[in-house]
Amino acid sequence: REELNDPPHLIYLPEVAFSPHKFIDDVQKVLAKERYCFVVVGEGLVDQDGNYIATYTAQQDSFGNAQLGGAGEYLRGLAEQHLGVKARCAKPGIAQRAAAHSASQSDNDEAFMVGQAAVRAAVSGESEKMVTLIRGDDDQYTCETGLCDLTEVAKGVKMLPEDWINEDGVTLNHQFFKYALPLIQPELDPPYENGIPKYVQLERIRVGRVLPPHVFE
Repeated sequence: REELNDPPHLIYLPEVAFSPHKFIDDVQKVLAKERYCFVVVGEGLVDQDGNYIATYTAQQDSFGNAQLGGAGEYLRGLAEQHLGVKARCAKPGIAQRAAAHSASQSDNDEAFMVGQAAVRAAVSGESEKMVTLIRGDDDQYTCETGLCDLTEVAKGVKMLPEDWINEDGVTLNHQFFKYALPLIQPELDPPYENGIPKYVQLERIRVGRVLPPHVFE
């Protein structure tokens, strides 16, 4: 018996215009070989005309960004309607996306770097800035911090390079893995107590107020 391919089998990215007909065909091809089809979809998925496949609301934020959401449910509906299969949509929650026990050593190290850089910037009088992570160009992964204006971040969209996406439009090549792997390595082994991660608890030591209140304009 042929072994199952390592999921996810299909990845739909905002950088590739989405076609419902191609999606149905892609899923059919996978199901012809596998017992199930595992699909990953980005919330910013767009159609051939550049329109979002799904949004939570027609409203936009103060920077003109759409409130995205619902792409997974849309694909689930397509699969059930056109293929007659039972499909399920799962969206990672805050605990899965931000839980400290799921962090890598790179996450921890860079979070500490960002905190240090933020304090240095604040002490130096910087305002309305965001700390950035600047990746080195060498084969050996390196990273340092920088500063940029918030307005440059809120309105900007950083797209996945086209040459990281295979010609089929639903899988990624070695260049993506080369970029991503250092970010999730090495793995951490946090201490557990009674089945849950045990985190450091800081003592609540109150300090007296030194500076007068400051009103930001």
